[in-house]
Amino acid sequence: MHFRGDNGYLSIFNIYNEITNHDTIHCLDLFLNSNAQLIRPTSTDSILWLGDFNRHHPIWEDEANECLYEVEEFISPLIDLLYKNDMLLALPKGIPTLQSTTGNWTQPDGVWRSNAPDDPIIRCDVVPSIRPPLADHLPIITILNLSFPCSSAPKSLNFWLGDWMAINLVLKQRLEEQSPAVHIKSGEEFIVKVDEVVGIITEVLEDHLEEMKPSPFTRHWWTKELSTLKKNQNRLSNKSFKLRHLHAAEHRAQYAVERFARERFDRRIAHADAPSNRVQ
Repeated sequence: MHFRGDNGYLSIFNIYNEITNHDTIHCLDLFLNSNAQLIRPTSTDSILWLGDFNRHHPIWEDEANECLYEVEEFISPLIDLLYKNDMLLALPKGIPTLQSTTGNWTQPDGVWRSNAPDDPIIRCDVVPSIRPPLADHLPIITILNLSFPCSSAPKSLNFWLGDWMAINLVLKQRLEEQSPAVHIKSGEEFIVKVDEVVGIITEVLEDHLEEMKPSPFTRHWWTKELSTLKKNQNRLSNKSFKLRHLHAAEHRAQYAVERFARERFDRRIAHADAPSNRVQ
């Protein structure tokens, strides 16, 4: 995506890098080289790389996951591209973004920004409370300082929460007082009558209904019960994330026990295969 605002240009790349190859890294490098003037016309413009890079390195991965660090030959294409384009880490080091099937937390996802004088990022962090059910990746919320003009929307009323018994009573009284039923004799009288009735209905609704802010994410099928369930799910996701160190410790302890049992079994097999222990 390419944005233009008061502060210049901002180019955002959403990246998914395969675990087994560097095809995405090579394609990104080629595109950046071929479209440098389009992506970043001046040194004050900004670039963001965000997505799942599927790589582990001490620059961003926590030391507790040292066993996941890739060898230099495998990690070097990404590291070289970061240094080549002078990219800075926007999502701080050690913030886990993925929970594996074993319960271990890692950071394969990342957000990188160009080394520009003005940092467009206000906040970059994971929000475990809005983690979707059964999802292994945590949502990464990045708030940018972009000054774009906002479009205006017409005023709307919240018909869902209206007290319709009271509204109907008031509307009936107003219609009887201000626009009683009459015999209409011409088209002009019909138009005048319609305008009167519509005006009275509009006034009553505006007096008894709250104004509702329009939302581009309106879901007409959403209910209060779903909102309550969503809040409970968000609360549990946040609690699980805060207790991730306990789960990680349990996982490491289980792994240590399994490794000890494996090594003990291997020693016994080696001892049994030794020439001195063979039956003559």
